[in-house]
Amino acid sequence: MGIFEAADGSDLPEIHHIEPMIVRQVRMIVHESLHATGEENTHKLMCCCSSGKTMVSALFEKNAYTTSEVAKALVNIHNIESSCPVKSVTIKLKQHVKLDSKHHHYFYVDTVCKQKFPGTPAKENVEKYPIEIELSKSKQNFNQDQDNEEDKEELVEDENEIVEFLQPTTNGKWVNIQYELEISLQMGGTC
Repeated sequence: MGIFEAADGSDLPEIHHIEPMIVRQVRMIVHESLHATGEENTHKLMCCCSSGKTMVSALFEKNAYTTSEVAKALVNIHNIESSCPVKSVTIKLKQHVKLDSKHHHYFYVDTVCKQKFPGTPAKENVEKYPIEIELSKSKQNFNQDQDNEEDKEELVEDENEIVEFLQPTTNGKWVNIQYELEISLQMGGTC
């Protein structure tokens, strides 16, 4: 649990929740999850007048996805006790890659997808807010969104274009690839 103070009336901080995600090759998926699992992070926002408690939790519908599927996550926002509205909900699908050799190590984090959704008013809850992430296009679409307008005009459709798919989750001696879904709530209001 994180406690934040904003006695000077400045903007309230973001609330974060991270949910791990598994991406597999088609032949490796044995069964689908019968129920969703997840964790809750609770953050209490306090200032000169208590603004209450806001909680966010997330769960995936299945325990693993292939690179050609649409990953479906359900987000629960419990804002019933808070006097501050949630302005927006931002999700980021992050890829953590760790490469090892005998003498060298390389680690990087890549954001492969980012989406923004509307928030909730103060004193309201949102149960099972559905979020869909199209895994087959997430890396390609996100990278194209990062280009500036001049570069977009120069892009030419090519039938032989190689599409960059997400790499499957792996936990080996030399290569380790993990995915996580980061959820941020941008809080509104002032003290």
